[in-house]
Amino acid sequence: MHLALSPARQRELQQHLMERAQDTWAFALQALSGAPLSPDEGFEGKADRRFAAPDWSQFPFNVYARAYHNAAALMKDAVRDVDGVTEYHDQLLEFALRMLLDASSPSNFLASNPEVLALTQAEKGQNLVRGFKHLVEDMRRTLAGSEPVGTDEFEVGRHVAVTPGKVVFRNELIENHLSIEQRESENFEHEWENDLSRVAVDEDARIIAADLLSFFHERLKVFLRDTGARHDLIDAVVTPLSDDLLLVVTKVRALQALVESPDGANLLSGYKRAANILAAEEKKGTGIAASVDPALFGSDAEKALYAALAQAEEAAASAVSAENFEAAMAALASLRAPIDAFFDTVMVNVEDAGVRANRLGLLARIRSAIHTVADFSRIAG
Repeated sequence: MHLALSPARQRELQQHLMERAQDTWAFALQALSGAPLSPDEGFEGKADRRFAAPDWSQFPFNVYARAYHNAAALMKDAVRDVDGVTEYHDQLLEFALRMLLDASSPSNFLASNPEVLALTQAEKGQNLVRGFKHLVEDMRRTLAGSEPVGTDEFEVGRHVAVTPGKVVFRNELIENHLSIEQRESENFEHEWENDLSRVAVDEDARIIAADLLSFFHERLKVFLRDTGARHDLIDAVVTPLSDDLLLVVTKVRALQALVESPDGANLLSGYKRAANILAAEEKKGTGIAASVDPALFGSDAEKALYAALAQAEEAAASAVSAENFEAAMAALASLRAPIDAFFDTVMVNVEDAGVRANRLGLLARIRSAIHTVADFSRIAG
């Protein structure tokens, strides 16, 4: 209503509409050349991390992202600085619009997200199957009135930064409202002088240390997310025993640089494929060789992967020992090509039980080698 009564504001928005439409068309014509072109190229405004991957610089996905940028900017202009609207309602409307824009981003839809399309192709649609299973499970829990998946893993004071109250120190100065009779009856000067000593007696020191470390982990995760780190990459690095917080930061940044590179993205797809095959066979009780026997190899791809694994394992272990996680990630990235060649030419589940177990053992070595740096099973994709 306020906008309808403001002709000057309407004209201004019409001008902005023409400018945004012109920018989208000009960008689309430039992108038609086929050369990689970032959707943020020449755009006035903050870069959107959702479109930072190299795949978003390819046509037509870069056009989808640029059109979304312009539409979002226009809608934000439309609800900003409208005469007659209170500051409260202006903030309320801007918040609702931000929720709507985030939900309508092209990154949220399969057909317009090149990263998801590439992953779907690499996994032959298994990621969509897993997602559908998660949807069915969520619907089942909702209809049954059950808690969402994972809520039982959160405990106040351990995973949630809201701690149960406990008196750890009391004295007469702090609680001078207590009567003399009450202080004497409680033996205030002796029994309650420092409750920390009672905590040390009642609680196992290792549990206290674990709880304290868990608290620091949660604070560190918040810090890393605020600096742009992906939450799944943080979870892939942080373990209950991660007591060197600076090393955690270094590993998260090195891991993010890896997965955002073409080699890293393809390595992740290869890892997921190997891990999914192993999980399925482990569930069925299929035999998996504890050690790989090169004498059972039947193709050059197996031999090449075996040799590359030996080299990458040694290089990654040496780099991790030296706390050079960039070098460790680079060593793992070298596995991308031999893993791709293996899956392109080798069938894992053959009839020969010995060959099958040996090939599954080779996949288990891939998983083990990658886990020396981070738990890739926690990385989305």
